[in-house]
Amino acid sequence: MKERIKQEFPYHRIFLVLGLIFGIIWLFLLPPFQGPDEFGHFRRAYMLSEGKLHLDSEPVTGRVGCYLPASIKQLEDALQSRKIVGRTAIKQDFTALAASSKIELKPRSELFYDDIANYPPVAYAPQVVAVTIARILELPILYVYYAGRFGSLIFFIVSMYLLIKHVLILQLPLLTIALMPISIQQGIIISADCVTIILLLMLVCHAVNIAFREEEKAVGVKDMAALYLLCALIALTKGPYIVLALLYFIMIPREKFRSGALYWIGGFGMIIFGLIFAVAWKMFQVHLIAAPTINQVMGVAPDRDLNPFHILYRVYFETMFSVYLAKSTFWLGWTDVRLPFIFLAVFTVLLLWPLLVPDMGISDKSAKFRKTGLAIVGFIFLIWTAYHISMYLMERQKPDGKILGMQGRYFVRILFPFLVGIYLVIPEKMRLWTTSKIKCGVGTLIKIHLVLLAVFLSIATWYIYARYYLS
Repeated sequence: MKERIKQEFPYHRIFLVLGLIFGIIWLFLLPPFQGPDEFGHFRRAYMLSEGKLHLDSEPVTGRVGCYLPASIKQLEDALQSRKIVGRTAIKQDFTALAASSKIELKPRSELFYDDIANYPPVAYAPQVVAVTIARILELPILYVYYAGRFGSLIFFIVSMYLLIKHVLILQLPLLTIALMPISIQQGIIISADCVTIILLLMLVCHAVNIAFREEEKAVGVKDMAALYLLCALIALTKGPYIVLALLYFIMIPREKFRSGALYWIGGFGMIIFGLIFAVAWKMFQVHLIAAPTINQVMGVAPDRDLNPFHILYRVYFETMFSVYLAKSTFWLGWTDVRLPFIFLAVFTVLLLWPLLVPDMGISDKSAKFRKTGLAIVGFIFLIWTAYHISMYLMERQKPDGKILGMQGRYFVRILFPFLVGIYLVIPEKMRLWTTSKIKCGVGTLIKIHLVLLAVFLSIATWYIYARYYLS
């Protein structure tokens, strides 16, 4: 059944078509700087395109930032981008957009900017390449900006196409994750998130493929080299995500290695390798900020209640399972485009029902991996808890209530391994394969699935247009 479905539904090609159509439309439909933190991310990508790796301190005021072309500020002001953020009554003016396309890039006329993201250069590689090409061509600043978005989109489309094509299991759920509204948004804006999401998915998919390929194929040098490289790249995008490398120990059986020693040395060596790069980057930055207290070193906000019971209560009872957080997966822009609750319901069904369809390549092994599935689900739950705690400690918070700053886009990064874990936990007798009639119906369900994806992305497109352009 698996081979027949693969031939009838080439998921990677379906993604290529839908991803390009909606990706290109959204790239231009979402106004400039309306993606999360896109002001600071564009400035970071631009400074990296000039070969500036770290921020400096302005001698007079002591602000930390960088000198960049004044035309960036001119573009922001001409579009009134900061006035649009969070104010649904204010729309993007087409006249202002057309006029801003004539603002020339004047590299020698500079201003000091202090609202700049400071993630490592790897996190902006696709955007930096595109922005550099646009600068060399001396295009107007608006075109330079859109070039950065275009670089992000190309990287997102090509990477997801290859991941969906080559992952051994759960291609349809991975396709669905890639075509969630929040995923497409992160794929078309200038941000460190796009590269981070792709690298994490590469790590997970590689571990999945090692775990579920032919029994007789042992883990080789190329397999480990890929894991080490991915771990290093993740360390040079957003270092804390190195923790996902622990999936190596959870997901990959020791029997895949020629000896237990190789298994343990390879796993711990990979994590240490990644930590070396993460620490090296932090040391590279350390001269910029004096941090005299432990709280400042750890990034803990002042006057924060550190009572663990208070923190966990706010995490589990006031934030994690709230509809607010769940719906934030479908809040686009600066959470300005709030898609209806039905999006959450439909995409939840689309993500979960394929887990009830047996993957004939691993159905005979699934019982063996049931404990692995439970471990994966528990591990992802702990990571999600850690997200909440870190946001509570580092961001501005009210004394009580929901933890502010949590967004669904953070969960998208760890959603695929979570689904893999759920799939492995489900007993085979519960899957949709008990009768030939159900087997034949799977193809129909997939067709409905794909139609719903296209329909709901079209509806989301209308919501974006209505938010930013319709008076």
